[in-house]
Amino acid sequence: QTVVDFIRQNVRVPDLTMGDVWGEVSACRMLGGRLLALLDESGIDIADLGADIQDRSDAAMRAAIRAIPDGEYRSRIENDVGFEEPLVVACRVTIRGDTLAVDYTGTTRQLPRSVNSVPNYTFAYSCFGIKAILSPDLPNNEGAYRAVSVWAPEGTILNPRYPAACTTRAMVGQLLPPAIMAALAPVLPERVLAAPGSPGSSFMLSGMHRNRPFATISFVGAGMGAGPDHDGLSPISFPSNVSNTPIEVMEALVPIRILERRRRGGAGGAGRRRGGDGQRIEFAFVGDSPAVATILMSRMKCPAPGILGGGPGAVGRLFFNGRPRNPTEHWVLQPGDRVTMETSAGGGYGDPRQ
Repeated sequence: QTVVDFIRQNVRVPDLTMGDVWGEVSACRMLGGRLLALLDESGIDIADLGADIQDRSDAAMRAAIRAIPDGEYRSRIENDVGFEEPLVVACRVTIRGDTLAVDYTGTTRQLPRSVNSVPNYTFAYSCFGIKAILSPDLPNNEGAYRAVSVWAPEGTILNPRYPAACTTRAMVGQLLPPAIMAALAPVLPERVLAAPGSPGSSFMLSGMHRNRPFATISFVGAGMGAGPDHDGLSPISFPSNVSNTPIEVMEALVPIRILERRRRGGAGGAGRRRGGDGQRIEFAFVGDSPAVATILMSRMKCPAPGILGGGPGAVGRLFFNGRPRNPTEHWVLQPGDRVTMETSAGGGYGDPRQ
C-alpha cells in the first residue's frame, strides 16, 4: 500500500495511472501462470528452447543479409519537427557477408530540446527497419540481431551526452526505419516503403475541469509511405504502433469537442503507388478553466520524400483560432479556443507516369 500511495501522490491523474499499473500487474500474473503451466505439462527446458529459437533466428537473419550484395548504401533524411532548422539523419548501411552495420555519422548534433534519442532507442528503431525489410516473419528475439550492429557518434541526436532531454525521442527515432529503407532501396526495391508523414502527431492537454484534474495525450496519425504493390495507408502512425485516438475517448477524457475529423484527400505523394493521406482534425476547448496544451507535429517544412522516383507528401499545418502556429510553442487554452491539426502525408513509390 505504501508503494501505491507513493505513486498516486506523484502523478497528475492517480486513478488513470493506477488503472494502467494494475493492468500490467494482471497481465504479468496471467502470463507467468500460463508459462509455468506449459512448462510443467510439457517438461520443456526453457533455457534450451530459448537458445534454439535464437540460433534459428540468427541463421535466418544471416541468410537474408547474405542475399544482399556486399557494399555501402547511403541515405539522408531531413525533418524539421517544427524547429527553425531541419534535423538531418545521415545513414550508411554496410553489408559484409552475413553481417550488417548501420553508421549514423553526419547526423545532427544533440539539441537543447527533448527530441534526442538515447542509444538503446536508436538501436531498437534501427533494428525494426532492418527486420521489417529482411525477416518480417521471424520471431522477434535476441538471436535476430546478433549479425547487426548500430553506431552513432557521441554528442549527436542519436547518441547524446548526459544530460540531454529525451522525452520526445520518438520524433527522431521514428526517422530511422525510413532512412534505412531509403539506403537499401537500390538493392531491395521490392521490400522498401517511401517515407511516412510520421513521426506521428499528438496533442497533450492538462488542467482542471469541474474541480477534477485531467491530463492525457491523444494520437493523430499521418500518411504512410507507399510500397511497391500498394498505396500508403491513411492515416496511421507508422513506424510507431500507436493507433488514432477515437473521438469518443478524446471527449471522455478531456473537456474538448471534436468539430471535424476527416482524411486530407489527395495529400499523399504521387507515384506508381500513391502515398497515404494525412488527416485534418479540429477541436474546441470547452473546459471551465484554462488548460496547458502541448502539440507534437513534424514535417511542417520538410515533406516526407518519395522513393525510387515517387513524389513527396504534403507537409503538415497547425492553426490556433484560425491562425497558423508553430507546434513548438506552449499554449494556454481558454474556453472556446479552437485548434486545427492537418497531419503530413506519406511519400509516393515509383515513377508517377507508371
